[in-house]
Amino acid sequence: MTDVKRKPGKTIVDDKPEDWTVIWCDTTEEIEQCISDTATLWPIIHSTVKRLLSEDRTSLPALEIRCAEMLGSVWVTIRMDEVGETLKREMNFRLDREEYEECAEIRDLMSQWEGRKVPSSVKKSADTDEN
Repeated sequence: MTDVKRKPGKTIVDDKPEDWTVIWCDTTEEIEQCISDTATLWPIIHSTVKRLLSEDRTSLPALEIRCAEMLGSVWVTIRMDEVGETLKREMNFRLDREEYEECAEIRDLMSQWEGRKVPSSVKKSADTDEN
């Protein structure tokens, strides 16, 4: 798990999250700012999609936002059936920023995902992981 401290106007994120990324916020307003900060979120989501496809899982947690004001966390989990739409949205984000190298990697991930079906008998999600 990668810990991230969010300071007003600044977020510190490790480039290579291992399991999932945790972002610490003091207020619920900071949570809203964090969720709308796509420049921070897309690398985390991208990394999780790559891991989801390479490990052939049905879902993986990408991000946990913990807040001092609330009793609990906000979770972002990537599910296999959401990968196609997620990659399309990331592609649009990267194209708008003219990040063409990242677009090529997204196309590769789309190729891996296309045609992939998860049998209902597969119960290989983060929730049923045996470590």
